[in-house]
Amino acid sequence: MAHLSRFDVLVVPSDPGDVERQDEGCIEEEMADLESFRDQEICLTPELWVGAPRDWDWERIMVACLPSGISADLARLDPPYYALVRAVKSQDTATQWDWDQELQRTLMLSRLVHCHSAGYAFRARVTRTDDGTTQEVFPPFWDNGSVYHPNIERNYVNPDEWKNVGRLLEHYSAFKARDLNRVTSALFFREAAALEYWNDIAWALLGTAVERLVGPDWNGPNGQRRKKLFCERLPALAELMGTPISEQDAKDAWGFRSLGAHGECISSHPLAHDTADQPIRAELYDRVVRLLSDALRKAILDEAFAMNFESEASVAQLLNQ
Repeated sequence: MAHLSRFDVLVVPSDPGDVERQDEGCIEEEMADLESFRDQEICLTPELWVGAPRDWDWERIMVACLPSGISADLARLDPPYYALVRAVKSQDTATQWDWDQELQRTLMLSRLVHCHSAGYAFRARVTRTDDGTTQEVFPPFWDNGSVYHPNIERNYVNPDEWKNVGRLLEHYSAFKARDLNRVTSALFFREAAALEYWNDIAWALLGTAVERLVGPDWNGPNGQRRKKLFCERLPALAELMGTPISEQDAKDAWGFRSLGAHGECISSHPLAHDTADQPIRAELYDRVVRLLSDALRKAILDEAFAMNFESEASVAQLLNQ
């Protein structure tokens, strides 16, 4: 009887706009990046790697994950960017996909290296024989495949960036052991924003991530004082990290965060009143995401920097507040 091996696989679908952009000759460099995934596996840990989709029966996985009643022809499935693959040990949970959230943690950390909007719509437990023949594709039941697209041109992580994700994974256990609640909470809310479809809610989550990282303690000052600290400390952190965010940008970001958090439509905000201002809102969202990602990435890799977020007092000292 053939020996069977099990793998948890996450297929990352390509952006529908890529075909049009390729026709316009805009993404030669990106196509070269994606071609490299067909020729190599990028090892992130001994048991987790980025692989070529064709090696993992991507179409079978994606079809298995389609909603009931939607055929492959109707879905018009394009070849995906790549597949995240993790070998499942025999002692691991036999039926639970990503039983200890290692794949989810990897995707979360990858957004700190490059902003992208990959979700979990196409994932499965794959059983294979030793010769690589797929015996079974079993998709899990939960779904989180629709996400809010930030203002980005390249919606995937390139090979060099995946190597940086591997560095983050190497440092992550030591980072977690420091038990820095501000940083881990900000990381959680930043990932929640990346996986949120509705931009009103995404702004609330992103603003909460920033507030948790640089704001006062939970039992600290009232709303007006919190707003003041947010609007002062976000530009100060931006200056420290070399990201252009002004005090007015911070006030607008606080406004978007507060409207979403309190159930208001963001279109009621003065900056978002006209349709023409939507690109401005998206561009500000993108800058805040990139700033937060840079700060969180540095906190994972640099213990001395991370300790600046141990308390409100240390944050104030870091930002000269």
